[in-house]
Amino acid sequence: MAGEDKGGDEMVDRISELPDHIREFILGYLPISDAVRTSALSRKWQHSWTRTNQLQLYFNYDMGKPMGVDRYFRLIGRILLSHDGPIRRIVLHPLCHDNEGDIYTWLRVLSQRGMRDLTILPDYVDGFELPSSIFHCRGLSSLTVGRSCLRNSLEFRGFPNLVKLELHEVRIFEGVLENVLSNSPLEILYLRYCIFIDNLMFDVIAPNLRIFDILLDHTLYDISFKCVPKLRVASFSGQRLHDFNGSEDNFFDTLGSLRGLEVLTFDCRLHKTSPPNIIVKKLPDLLENLTTVILNYVDVTSVDHLLFVFCIIRSSPNLQSLEIRMTVSHVWDLLFGVEASKAARAYLKVVDKEEIKTSDTLTVKVKAMSGAESVEAEIGLIHSILSSCPTLAEMHIEFPFHQSVQLRRSIKRIGQSSTKTKISFF
Repeated sequence: MAGEDKGGDEMVDRISELPDHIREFILGYLPISDAVRTSALSRKWQHSWTRTNQLQLYFNYDMGKPMGVDRYFRLIGRILLSHDGPIRRIVLHPLCHDNEGDIYTWLRVLSQRGMRDLTILPDYVDGFELPSSIFHCRGLSSLTVGRSCLRNSLEFRGFPNLVKLELHEVRIFEGVLENVLSNSPLEILYLRYCIFIDNLMFDVIAPNLRIFDILLDHTLYDISFKCVPKLRVASFSGQRLHDFNGSEDNFFDTLGSLRGLEVLTFDCRLHKTSPPNIIVKKLPDLLENLTTVILNYVDVTSVDHLLFVFCIIRSSPNLQSLEIRMTVSHVWDLLFGVEASKAARAYLKVVDKEEIKTSDTLTVKVKAMSGAESVEAEIGLIHSILSSCPTLAEMHIEFPFHQSVQLRRSIKRIGQSSTKTKISFF
């Protein structure tokens, strides 16, 4: 028994003697109800939670009865009053609309306690009306909001320290996002499944922005990058992006304004990249810093998509990695040889005769996603890249197994313009 007691004492001592920064780390990732319970661990833990600068105000679903919800929100209020030190990071999980007034008060209190990092993730789906008191949190450096409505506020005077903004499933009303961007030193912007209310146009004015990442499940008609001199990484994902820079301009103009871009990802279907009857071979200002491009959903029967691919290659002299995932949007056009696929084949024949200067370290990865009916069209794009890019270093080709034999035979017949290109099949 004595040995067991000694072992127990040693365990208690280990918990008690944990360094302050370790206790701080543990408490910062516990729901607040569990953080308070750590007071029972030992004397040194008794008041530790009142000094931690990170709080997870997370709702415990065991208290999901109506009275439990009310008691829980009263408890949070008392906890905030009992907390002694500054609160740098806070995670809120509002449960119902009836408690929006409490959230409003909490944010006012937290902004006065030096809050730097705020996450608000409501536990219900129909949308939380974000209280205007959030615009008083001028000390924020990181803000994450989910399942909420974000409206403009006359009280907003900017976030002078905000460098990272993440919005998930947020209904964004006209002008509010532009207002935040133009009144903060924002460097990182993530938009996930957001809906733009009353306005399908989005102007990006953010002089310090380095990373722009947008994922949509609906159409956004106009993204205009008006002032992003430091932008290095841009990613567009989700459903179709209809147009860029309005109906009179085109996406090539938008790319030309992103001269500092280093990484570009398109994981969406492009509807329109250039005005009708205009062929853009190369951007007026080269993308000399662009080293990595990922293009998913490249329709090999669309001249518009093919124009985009080769414009990127011609305009990026230092490109190191290009990934293309091929597809066919109009299988019937392909099968019956109507105008769309005819125009695409004609365009590729013109490209075959070009000699495009690329980096001698450029690696191109192509992946076929379509069925056997599209293999010839996909081989056509591969043929044109190999024929027109004599300095290409490597090409990795990934096709379904049942098409690999046909593909290998076709590639051997291509007779690419440079035998230096290393070709690998997967």
